[in-house]
Amino acid sequence: MENLLIITHYFEKDGIMGSVRWTNFAHRLSIDYNVFVLTHGDDVGEKEFKVKQSKNVKVIEVDNLCSYVKNSQKRHANSNPVSYSANSASNAKTSLKSKVKAILRSVLQTLSLKKTAKKNYNVVKKYLKENGIKFDYVISTSRPFINSYTAKHFAIKHKAKWILDQRDLPLSEEATNVEFKLFKKEFKKLDKHVFRYTIVSKGMKDGLGYLYDFSPKMMDKVYVLYNGYTQADKRDKEPPISNDKLTFAFTGDLYAGKRDLTMLLDAIRQLIDQSKCSEQDFLVNYAGGAVESLNEQAKPFNLERIINNNGKVSHEQAVKLQNSSDILLLPTWNTQRDQGILTGKIYEYMLAEKPILAITTGEIPNGEATQTINELNLGIAVETCDYENGVSKLQDYLLMQLQNKKQSKELCFSPDKEGIKRFDHDNLVEEIKNILRAEK
Repeated sequence: MENLLIITHYFEKDGIMGSVRWTNFAHRLSIDYNVFVLTHGDDVGEKEFKVKQSKNVKVIEVDNLCSYVKNSQKRHANSNPVSYSANSASNAKTSLKSKVKAILRSVLQTLSLKKTAKKNYNVVKKYLKENGIKFDYVISTSRPFINSYTAKHFAIKHKAKWILDQRDLPLSEEATNVEFKLFKKEFKKLDKHVFRYTIVSKGMKDGLGYLYDFSPKMMDKVYVLYNGYTQADKRDKEPPISNDKLTFAFTGDLYAGKRDLTMLLDAIRQLIDQSKCSEQDFLVNYAGGAVESLNEQAKPFNLERIINNNGKVSHEQAVKLQNSSDILLLPTWNTQRDQGILTGKIYEYMLAEKPILAITTGEIPNGEATQTINELNLGIAVETCDYENGVSKLQDYLLMQLQNKKQSKELCFSPDKEGIKRFDHDNLVEEIKNILRAEK
């Protein structure tokens, strides 16, 4: 069988979305390929590596981070985007200083990534040579982008076909314009070694081409490979948390307001003010570390009392919370710099077989989440760029579902079950095989 190397920062990490995609694909691909995984190990030294077996997959753990990368990630997490449009002389000097700092930071970070990537290759090179292992295919996941630099070494040295997989776009919308420009150059340097790109949504494919200035030739190499679900992960439905309230569930972060439930709260408040229902008819079960942000969203509508904070919970507890609720909330975003966001929760929700209420923030209409909800009849999707119409739709939907609840009827929900099967990992892996077998 041919040898396949998957380079991913997270592998078999329960509850971490970055681990789900290639953990599932790796084990399925091991039926047809000798699969190796190069991943980050928390307890390996800078020049060390560990090898372990996981079913039919050989896992090689390395230290995937250096001190500068760790510090850089902390700085980016706490920084705000820098604007270079100031007009005054004073602002111009500040802007120039910030721009120079951004350039230096980006250059130093890139050099650091390349250094660590070369180390990743060198620490396992001897092991591979001693065992006569040469790779036919290499798949690297992003983020972090260091995986791509590491993959380049294997692709060149082993003359392997390299699939550069983008679970997320390489840089977020918080990145500065300087960082984008420098990164575009790096991306194009790597492109000559890339066999195919894979991306998780149609919208993200468009965003990749637009933001990183892909040429038509580069775009021809971009394939959409969705995230998915595993049927074996399906849990039994739990008894409803409340028999007399229409209960919603959301678990996760709100990403500083990019995930926003304001439209839902506004619709509920208007229904209450119209005497069509009461505050006691609704319950929002939240689990995560952003309850203060959620309460701030609820405060203008005086609806903090319908928020039930469960705190941070395990992935298993989060799934249990979802399965015991009536409607699952899917707040997401769709912006010029961050298009096609299809959070992994939508696939968890498909397994739960519960109505989904999606709210998309951002200036770009008809986002990928909205399209998916509508095409598969998974529930209701509204967008902040069509706010008033969306709130009105939500009011009608909530009243309909609340009446069903009060009359002890099943909630209105008739998903396209055949269409949903496309996102089963067992079916998605066939798409990967076809990409690997594709000709130049």
